[in-house]
Amino acid sequence: MPPNGGSSVASAGHYSAVSNGSVTAPDKWYLLRTVEAARVPLGLKSTSLTLLRAMLSFMRSDRVSPAKVDAHICFASNASLAERAHVSVQTVERHISRLVDLGLVERVCSGNGKRWARRDRKGRVVLASGLSVLPMLDRHQELSDIAEEHAVFAERLRTLRDRCALALANVKNTMGLSKDDTFYQHAARLLRRAPCEDALNELLKTLSGKVVDKPQDNDTDADKLMVPDTKVEGHKEPELNPSVSSTNTSDIHLDENTVKASFPTLCAEIRTAATQRECADRMEHIASCLGLTQIWPKLCAKGPAMSFLLLGYILERGDKVRNARRYALALVRDIENGSLNWRQLLSQTIHSPRSKFAA
Repeated sequence: MPPNGGSSVASAGHYSAVSNGSVTAPDKWYLLRTVEAARVPLGLKSTSLTLLRAMLSFMRSDRVSPAKVDAHICFASNASLAERAHVSVQTVERHISRLVDLGLVERVCSGNGKRWARRDRKGRVVLASGLSVLPMLDRHQELSDIAEEHAVFAERLRTLRDRCALALANVKNTMGLSKDDTFYQHAARLLRRAPCEDALNELLKTLSGKVVDKPQDNDTDADKLMVPDTKVEGHKEPELNPSVSSTNTSDIHLDENTVKASFPTLCAEIRTAATQRECADRMEHIASCLGLTQIWPKLCAKGPAMSFLLLGYILERGDKVRNARRYALALVRDIENGSLNWRQLLSQTIHSPRSKFAA
């Protein structure tokens, strides 16, 4: 079996020197590793390499040399190669043809196409018909150059992919893209596959342009983010969005100091949010931790300001509420029937809905 080692081109240490200073043929497993390093540009599949390894294992000599026929010719039958490579006989013939077409193996066959060996009285092979691996020796320098060039290209491609991944993460954070965004899905799909260098360069150019062209957000101040914009409230027509209450929330005016005093925990959680989108994501996460995942859309339907007030109100009183979900529903119901208004939510006095879900 071949010794362990990397796939990069090895040094001249794989050639053995004799006493007169000349250099003999290289180790056959060293030649194989050079081919393995060049497998991608050559278009070699793993089965072809497995078969090539099986061929080398049948050769008694550890070094490929034209001096002896059994030092470069494998005369094992297809059945023997198939057994050693754990493939079918048909697969062996198909991949031998592939190796011959790539110029890595040469057929040295007799008139009947059979593989055989003739030995002298001492058992030495003096004549053989089979598959010669001399092309691996003859093309060694060429294959080494191909492998080195591919290694440089692969490193450049990995670096480019990493740059694209970082740029995509930056765009996602700065622009508030979700994983459902069409552009994000396209970019992520491209990075998961094996794209060409041109496709990655184009993606990096597009990502860089999105960051440069991103409009300046004048509301990135943390204190402003704590008070959501009350002008953005989705559909106003109840028939288009039945979950939106007819209660008018456009008259909600929140004082920064009052908000900080009433909801210190929520304000502290979202103070470092960089964008409105990140602020909304953090509020959704807090709602999930409180067990309000299912009804959070219903709270958001009341408008950004009201959902902020409701979440902050429930969060500050979490230790006094037995069931946060039912308590939130009761608050929404009281807001809809007019028994509770947004000013009362800013009060330090705990509102007790008629359903009595508060402790």
